[in-house]
Amino acid sequence: KPAKKPMAVKLAKPVGGKPDNLTLINGIGNVIEKKLHDLGVFHFEQVANWNDEQAAHFSKIVGFPGRAKREGWMKEAVLFAKGGTTEHARKVEAGDIPTSRKSTKAEKAKK
Repeated sequence: KPAKKPMAVKLAKPVGGKPDNLTLINGIGNVIEKKLHDLGVFHFEQVANWNDEQAAHFSKIVGFPGRAKREGWMKEAVLFAKGGTTEHARKVEAGDIPTSRKSTKAEKAKK
């Protein structure tokens, strides 16, 4: 079967109307997530597919130059896109990280 076309770097709206909880990625809190949404980034798969240039571009625009690569956002996004999790994500979901948010029922249902 043909390979699935990679998700676009920028989207007009989230696929299926439901974005992923990007705050599960260590280094992305509510403020950066909103900025990414404003830039058309809603899904783990989008972040997972960033090349170095795109990572630098988005990091700079959200106000933290170099942060995406330095903090490994793409590697974590690959893990989340495959249904995995991290210790940071478990803390977010437990409500232990005040700058992030728990996933909604809709976001959890996507997994």
